[in-house]
Amino acid sequence: MDIGCASGYISRALEAKQCRITGIDQFAPAEDLGPDRFIKAVLDHAGFPLDAGSFDYVLLPNVIEQVDSPGQFLDSLRHSRTMARTLK
Repeated sequence: MDIGCASGYISRALEAKQCRITGIDQFAPAEDLGPDRFIKAVLDHAGFPLDAGSFDYVLLPNVIEQVDSPGQFLDSLRHSRTMARTLK
């Protein structure tokens, strides 16, 4: 998962290595440049849109310093894993 995927530049590099990428950002990248799957989300809002624990890797390049409340964002990311386990 590429959180804050921007234009998809990391996704493209990882796809060249046969990785499947889910990108999350508030602005969608161009269709031909973006990740395999894209979810539009404003990361400053409560609740992370996916179960972070269902991914092998979670990338956060240039994200923590961009959100209004880094602690709240990280809590919502951590809580997404807890909620997914509870719902199973």
